[in-house]
Amino acid sequence: MTVRRRYIDSAAICDASLRFVWDEWDVESTYEPARPEEAERMAALSRRANCALTIGIAEWILARFEGMDPDPDPALFLQAAWAANIDERYGYEIDIVDAEWRGPVRGPISMALTFVLDALFAEEAGPNSSMNPAWAAHFARHVLPDTTAFDAWLAFCLARFEQLYPVPSADAADWFAPEADGGALVPAESLDPDKAFDAADTDALIDCFLRGLDPNTNEFLATPAELVELDFKGTPYRLVRD
Repeated sequence: MTVRRRYIDSAAICDASLRFVWDEWDVESTYEPARPEEAERMAALSRRANCALTIGIAEWILARFEGMDPDPDPALFLQAAWAANIDERYGYEIDIVDAEWRGPVRGPISMALTFVLDALFAEEAGPNSSMNPAWAAHFARHVLPDTTAFDAWLAFCLARFEQLYPVPSADAADWFAPEADGGALVPAESLDPDKAFDAADTDALIDCFLRGLDPNTNEFLATPAELVELDFKGTPYRLVRD
């Protein structure tokens, strides 16, 4: 099971011939250094925007290895990650045990998931949110057989996000809104360059996404009962404004 995005499918990046270098003793060199100009632009975006970019980049990486690993957990985790970017309590972390994520397929997939984990759940995620998509982008370029479509997509997303999701200012009128600390909610549809996107549709898109989730078939999603125990306000898997 992999995440399906038409703009990724059209890039035809799944290639069984793995022509990139994979050295599990030197993984750091596959994602550092990030491109300074990209990291700088990402630093001017909200935390939620950077988490969305990180998840979106991870979807490209998973698609690159589609059909090469039968494990459904990576795609399920990314689905839950989109939910966690709405409210962190929706999603559970995936356990990355090094011994189970080795080799030139499982290793890169685990890196994609690690960037998302750090973006969403790491203690330093807030102040360092821009580095996760910057590193993930550098890593994607290392493993993709051709980066043309990816580079065009990322450039489009950065331009769109700079308009829609800048870092919230301290004097923003909606500073005390529930989502203010991470910035406005970011639906996955905002990453699609093939479709017109109106931020005014955000609530409807988010609500539709949440209603389509099923914690009974995705172990990385909290159940409604678990959310109640976490003092979740409103109705689980619905977008409800006070």
